[in-house]
Amino acid sequence: MIAPIPGDGYPAFSGTSFASAHASGAAALLLELAEDVGPSELRGALEGGALDLGPSGRDRLYGHGRIDVCEAARQLTLDERTCEDESAGTSPTPPVAAPAPVSVAPPDPQRSGP
Repeated sequence: MIAPIPGDGYPAFSGTSFASAHASGAAALLLELAEDVGPSELRGALEGGALDLGPSGRDRLYGHGRIDVCEAARQLTLDERTCEDESAGTSPTPPVAAPAPVSVAPPDPQRSGP
């Protein structure tokens, strides 16, 4: 996760503090799609649909892996067409690339106004 910190630009971080926001956002999307799903089914879909990273299975560094919301949605709806781009017949999710580094200068105390 790339995140801003005062005076130091945008360093890369990792950990459960960042992962929890992504997991809860994914859960919200899935609940919108399948509102009658219970907590254990939702968790099972998120874990079962995750792309395994690192050593096979759950591990300390990657947990269950990277969330794949489309795969979790397919598991909940039992519909292979979930998340397909009908015009191309493929998943609309583009490959993820790291953002370019950005530097942020501290505010100029000589400048007034917003």
